[in-house]
Amino acid sequence: ALDAFLATLGIASQDLAPIYLRLSDLSAEGTISLTVDGQIVFGDGDGDSWSVSAGTGLQVTNTGPASVQAGIRSGGPILFNGTGDIILAGDIETQIPGAGISVLDSALKLAGNQRLTTPGGAILLDQIQDPAGSTWTLTLDAGIGNVVIDDKVGTNGGPTPAGLVIEAAGDVHFLSSNN
Repeated sequence: ALDAFLATLGIASQDLAPIYLRLSDLSAEGTISLTVDGQIVFGDGDGDSWSVSAGTGLQVTNTGPASVQAGIRSGGPILFNGTGDIILAGDIETQIPGAGISVLDSALKLAGNQRLTTPGGAILLDQIQDPAGSTWTLTLDAGIGNVVIDDKVGTNGGPTPAGLVIEAAGDVHFLSSNN
């Protein structure tokens, strides 16, 4: 399935080789589902500050870093369920009430002051880090949805963000005993 998708983009993949996939202005009316064994970059090709516009949802499974260099928006839920880090240099938003944003097993590494926004959907995050060391702020707006941070904000005294702002949420939960 990935080979067919890459072929539509004019990219040839090699069997068993890591893939570096740069996506610019990816748009679909339905759900976009990507599985990448390697690095993936979401970039803006037309200057509108958005890299992905998914009609009914976005699911990304990545083993290498996923670099969000421009915004991602979706009419449904957004799910990052791989093991590679998510480097956040663009905003992420859902546009349908109740649609959430989830980063399940990856560190969310800030590369600028960014925001995650849902109109009442949950925001579920594993770790939040600032590799620049207390430089960047992450703003979360879940409307009436819950915000859950499963692991740490910063890692064992390591790269902690300059700030974590929760503008709106139903409930907020920090599940790690080390936050």
